[in-house]
Amino acid sequence: MSYFKKIFPFSLMLILFISGCSSSNKVSSSADGGNKGGKDVKTVTIAFANNEAPQNYEDKNGNPAGYEIEVMKLVDKELPQYKFKYVATTDDDLLIGVQTGKYQAGTKGAFYTEERAKKYIYPKEFFGGSVTGLVVRAEDKDRIKNLADLAKTNAKLIPIAPQNAQYNVITDYNKEHSDDPIKLENSENFTVLDWAAWLMEKRYDAFMAIKTAFEKSVKEQGAPYKNLDGKLVFNQFTAIKTYPLFNNKEQQLADDFDSVIKRLKEDGTLNKLAVQYLGEDTIKLVE
Repeated sequence: MSYFKKIFPFSLMLILFISGCSSSNKVSSSADGGNKGGKDVKTVTIAFANNEAPQNYEDKNGNPAGYEIEVMKLVDKELPQYKFKYVATTDDDLLIGVQTGKYQAGTKGAFYTEERAKKYIYPKEFFGGSVTGLVVRAEDKDRIKNLADLAKTNAKLIPIAPQNAQYNVITDYNKEHSDDPIKLENSENFTVLDWAAWLMEKRYDAFMAIKTAFEKSVKEQGAPYKNLDGKLVFNQFTAIKTYPLFNNKEQQLADDFDSVIKRLKEDGTLNKLAVQYLGEDTIKLVE
């Protein structure tokens, strides 16, 4: 047998082995998200507050879910230059982590505040809305329905922290209605924990709250104030824009986010998602 005949089978096997390894790598890359497996793709870590259903939570299988998560997944799908990775965490860790760069972005139903705007990048486009209203005693449900009623009846509003976006809602109202403003006390020096008791004791007449927070506190089974269901009611009057928060070095990511969100608003996708996850079109409420 010639030298060529001896070496050819070995060479052929070696070529097939190398080819097989190369093919295996391609399959792994494709399974990782097609174009998103390329070396030019930037992995972005998105933290989400895991206690804010239906906006952000982990489903029964431990997978990220909720309205804001689904929006971010759609954004990721439209941006082949990024691959989003989601991390469930607490509010505090999210805020600290995004500020320090541990996470590139975070979702927690965040409102715009001037204080946060100094620490994070807010995108130009909001991507959701939190239904906001006044929690009042049932006996006052027809007397105090909105901010105008609050001012007109001279009702006492439970203090709000200045860094809370709800504080801005009241101050903005007062600027436009300086002739009949709402009496606003800030809670900078204490924490509002016993709002429900304060209402029932008639120390105050109204508490400004997010609808989902009210439902968790009063309406849901096992809620801490379930015994007050029916005695306290929620009068909805507005929706406040919500945004993801981006690390200060992620301006390009925020800009790319804006480009996708604008399209999702224009084609009605966000409106449909809001109805699906939140039960109502909060995008329309905000606009």
